[in-house]
Amino acid sequence: MAGSLTLLDGAIGTELARRGVDARGPLFGAQALLDPRGRALLGEIHRDYLSAGAQVITAATFRTNPRAVLASGVPGARFPALAEAAVRVAREAAAGRARVAGSVAPVADCYRPALSPPRSVALREHGENARALAAAGCDLLLVETVCAAEEGLAAVEACAATGLEVWVAAMAAPPASGHGPGSSSGASSPGAPVLLDGGDLAAFFRNGRLETIPAGRDRRQALLLYVASRFEPGHDYDEAEVNGILQDVHSDHATLRRYLVDAGLLRRERGVYRRP
Repeated sequence: MAGSLTLLDGAIGTELARRGVDARGPLFGAQALLDPRGRALLGEIHRDYLSAGAQVITAATFRTNPRAVLASGVPGARFPALAEAAVRVAREAAAGRARVAGSVAPVADCYRPALSPPRSVALREHGENARALAAAGCDLLLVETVCAAEEGLAAVEACAATGLEVWVAAMAAPPASGHGPGSSSGASSPGAPVLLDGGDLAAFFRNGRLETIPAGRDRRQALLLYVASRFEPGHDYDEAEVNGILQDVHSDHATLRRYLVDAGLLRRERGVYRRP
């Protein structure tokens, strides 16, 4: 086995917490990049992993993708500046002694596969993120915490297009176990959202399609949030495009469309729809 193994570093957020930095916010460990003390601690963590024998250190880019940064609402957080800062800190710490990996996580939430965007959107967003990480100086890209197989494949494809080496970290398990790519924590059918803010929605799905729109307000709102995630924020759609996307979810696309507009999750003006 000599020479056949490569030693990767460990968690960043956990180590930041041990050093007194709160990494529980929407940016996770990337929050530390916003002030000099945090950046110094990140460098210290990288160097500690190097001292322990790590041959690859991971930049704190887990939540620096465009969607995550925008959704965080954190003052001063910008893409790609945050990703560039994370890679710079890692490269300075590595000082030629180790390779630097750019962390690539799901664009929305690594624990809620129902929020994964359609493949075309995932490919575009992961492509933008991967190109920024490559330009910042990453030696390889690490696609990790993959919870939805389709998005994971899109992320790998986008990363591979940069020409960099791509690593993938995912948990494989039977669908019935409720874990692993493509599963949804005990979903009764592939692709069905299970636990959102409104409660268990699996009972309303069969074979990945919505059979019945929930009558209860909370569950209906949870469903609408799930459906709205299929639309790219700020992108204009005509009615035919909206109907096509919704038809993939439920046969009564007109009712879903009306509910989304009424809930403010889609805005309609002169026949053009946009997710705010």
